[in-house]
Amino acid sequence: MSVQAKTPGAPGDGFDFSAISEVQLAHGSHKSAEEGLCFMEMVAWFAGEKHSDKPECACPVLGQYGIAINDQAPPDFRDRALKPLVPMIAGTRGTWQDQGARAQFLAMWHVNKIAPIYLRTLAEFLPAPHRGALDALASQCEVAQSATELREIERRDLAALADLADLADLADLADLADLADLAALADLAALAALADLAALARGQILELMVEGLRQAILIGPHEGFDVMIDLNARHQALRELVDA
Repeated sequence: MSVQAKTPGAPGDGFDFSAISEVQLAHGSHKSAEEGLCFMEMVAWFAGEKHSDKPECACPVLGQYGIAINDQAPPDFRDRALKPLVPMIAGTRGTWQDQGARAQFLAMWHVNKIAPIYLRTLAEFLPAPHRGALDALASQCEVAQSATELREIERRDLAALADLADLADLADLADLADLADLAALADLAALAALADLAALARGQILELMVEGLRQAILIGPHEGFDVMIDLNARHQALRELVDA
């Protein structure tokens, strides 16, 4: 089921972003729309803003997280999972409190949902003596409900895991570091290079990241594109840019 722009009464109301086929969402940022569009650059395009991966209409916390997904995901996943979220992330810029609440939610989402998948997948590639400890740590992450509980997960265990995995960012989980550090957990998807099991984990992680983004959007304002924006006209302009 596609997600449609929620801009009642606006030109282009009901516009289906998943149907945009002229442009594939691209990895990284770009100097201009002619060079390509990542997830957040497409948001800026349809909002009628200057070319940027930090559109004014979107919450910067959500934007940063969306970029993390965009740059870790393969092209087909980006188009399937992220394009439908373009109208949802528009109109999400709110207060500092909104940003903090979204960052807190995404941090705990990573701890509860994503870190356990990574830990249990990693265990399959380590010597047997380490597996039980990683599974126990994964179970702790699953049930953590607050920053206080999270800090009760012994830092030395996380640091030891970071040494094993060569992912020092994991040690920062115990402190609930800012979202920029937590978004680095998207690097967990790099496990896909190891084996079919890791490829499955990568897919699960990316799907969970998209679901986390979807839920975080609902925390705070989420108004969609400005009602005066003609989304069909913006789509036509994109077609003309591609054809030029």
